[in-house]
Amino acid sequence: MGSNLMILTVFESKVAPPIAISFLSDVRKLFIEEIRREHGAASANNLAATIDQVSVAYQYIRLDRAIQRKRNEFKDSTRNDSLRRLNHSLDEVSMLMQRNINDLLMRGENLEAVSDKADQLRESSRRFARQARKLSKGAWLQTYGPFIAVGLVILIIIIVLML
Repeated sequence: MGSNLMILTVFESKVAPPIAISFLSDVRKLFIEEIRREHGAASANNLAATIDQVSVAYQYIRLDRAIQRKRNEFKDSTRNDSLRRLNHSLDEVSMLMQRNINDLLMRGENLEAVSDKADQLRESSRRFARQARKLSKGAWLQTYGPFIAVGLVILIIIIVLML
């Protein structure tokens, strides 16, 4: 709702951006409330069509007093409302940062677990390679061992007969 509404204002450089954004948000709410009062709730849902139907310049001039009151509220930096809004914005940013940090820590834990599993897999593959070499030697001896044994026996017999 109100996505086609643009509000432009100029602030002094000393005004904190969260305060300025909060002020603009309040002005937007005031404008939408005025449209609801004057044209009904359905009109507030379709701002573009409602604004296009405005036939008199300064039709919403009544908002000027409400905007001036809001400006005075925000101008007085010692007021609790302004500080409360700023604190609320800071709390939201703080919660977002904490959530991001927690996500990073969980990713770090996940990466550590993956690294541990990779180390275990590397060690298992080394054991498998050693076992495969032993089995390969055993299979070679089983296949060619009898032939070698027979050849050695024949060689020993030939050597004994020649002496």
